[in-house]
Amino acid sequence: MAKKVERRAANGEGSVRYNAERERFEGRVTLRTSANGTPLRRMVTGKSEREVRKRMRDLMAANDQGLTPAARSLTVGRFLDRWISDVLPGTVAPPTFAQYEGIVKRYLKPQLGRHTLA
Repeated sequence: MAKKVERRAANGEGSVRYNAERERFEGRVTLRTSANGTPLRRMVTGKSEREVRKRMRDLMAANDQGLTPAARSLTVGRFLDRWISDVLPGTVAPPTFAQYEGIVKRYLKPQLGRHTLA
């Protein structure tokens, strides 16, 4: 009789386990590194293993397309700074860019900058 060998997940596939205490499946996946060089680890939960594996595949597919989920500590201020420096240049005219930059620095960051993004 052949012995059943448990297959280990390949590097980058993530892992799924059942949490009896919460009566849910949990999946953990490590995504491409963030801007500061640390890997992004994400956890998804669901009622079935199939559901969790689908959510993990969706996360990994989005990550492969360059849509890395934001870190939990990303604030509105840091997001706006990144938007001004990375996204906005070249998409609007220079006077509009200057106006947006002024609005962000004068009004948005002082009031909303410290709040974390959900």
